[in-house]
Amino acid sequence: MSKSIKTISFIIAALVGLLVLAVVGLFPFLDDKRLQAPFEAAAPDVMGMEVKGGGGLGIDAFPN
Repeated sequence: MSKSIKTISFIIAALVGLLVLAVVGLFPFLDDKRLQAPFEAAAPDVMGMEVKGGGGLGIDAFPN
């Protein structure tokens, strides 16, 4: 593999990594109550069945 392709691949990987870190880093600052209504409204259309939300939104690095 040529040196320029390696450099471009490294830059793209670094940008994707920074984007993932930004999304994960900003998630705790989002207002989950404000986001919950659009998710609950879109879920029945996406899943094709009745869906009810009963709790807050969350993300965990390690599942329980």
